[in-house]
Amino acid sequence: MQGGRHGALPPPTHRHLPHVVYIEESAEQLVGAMGELVSDDGLVLSGYQLRSPEAHKLFRELCRKAFVIEKVPREDLHPDYAYEEADVYILKKKNKKKKTLEEDLE
Repeated sequence: MQGGRHGALPPPTHRHLPHVVYIEESAEQLVGAMGELVSDDGLVLSGYQLRSPEAHKLFRELCRKAFVIEKVPREDLHPDYAYEEADVYILKKKNKKKKTLEEDLE
């Protein structure tokens, strides 16, 4: 096998992540793992349910640093899975070599 760390296969381009962030201390590890588990041009499809406003705020801030976030409109979801209390996001990994317009404006 070639590529990736420790001679393993390279990370996949897509990941599915159903998650809920309950405590602030877990947010940084979760976002770090998400970044490590997907290739540089990859994305994460995330099903998300708010449980802790403080943890959600931190999680969102950390995600914005590593990913471009797009919320999937509820009408685009299958009716069986379009729960009002849950959201679906597409998180596209930011290219570390290129700055985004948002970063240039900061």
